[in-house]
Amino acid sequence: MTFVSFLVAAAFGLLAGSVIWTLADKRIRATVPNLRAICLNCGASKSWRSWLPFAWFGGTAVCPSCGDSDASTRRVWELGVALWFGVAWTIATPPLLPVVLGALPLLLILAVDLKVQAVFLTDCYIAVVAGLILGLSYSTSQAAGAALGMGLAMAVCALFLVISRWIFRSIGIRTTPIGLSDVYIAAAVGAIVRFDGLLPALVIGTAGALLYWTVAPVLRPSLRTRTAALGPFLCLGGLISLIL
Repeated sequence: MTFVSFLVAAAFGLLAGSVIWTLADKRIRATVPNLRAICLNCGASKSWRSWLPFAWFGGTAVCPSCGDSDASTRRVWELGVALWFGVAWTIATPPLLPVVLGALPLLLILAVDLKVQAVFLTDCYIAVVAGLILGLSYSTSQAAGAALGMGLAMAVCALFLVISRWIFRSIGIRTTPIGLSDVYIAAAVGAIVRFDGLLPALVIGTAGALLYWTVAPVLRPSLRTRTAALGPFLCLGGLISLIL
């Protein structure tokens, strides 16, 4: 029965992942009000099946106008989100609805950041409000924990911004330090996971970012001139923290 539940949750994750991936394209292209799926590269309309899972199978992910395809990255994304939903159903402490609702804004922020290395502040504001409301659905103390988590996450990320600038310069890597957008993402993560889940979220996020940006420039020298992205790792840390 547990395995069947895992599969059902994973199937819902596939759907959520495909919708969020397509919505991220529309968010970046500023065409959210209408329902048509679009190509991130040229803005042309794509098949309605782009909203559904497995759009990367059978050529649906290919833009009919410019021929651009995100099939490989979309496949990894959908399967990753499906795995998260399956694991969340299996190990997360009930009630699961707040966990899922908290994950959705983080997934949208993560999808946008992965696509264009940017963040929309409105998405972070929505995540913060969602975190406060979800906290309040438990108790006023949990809502206070969401506010405290938000503030503390912002402070830690701002400190990390200063430290990372010094580290990258001291080891001779000409990389633009993390930006203010990462501080907003940290606020969103802190509000969602609240104070009691903030420590694992920050540890996982910052450790993953430091590891990646220590190893990646060595393996690929071209990455030495790219932005040291902390935001995606913070979102991943928050998503993992939600189910611990």
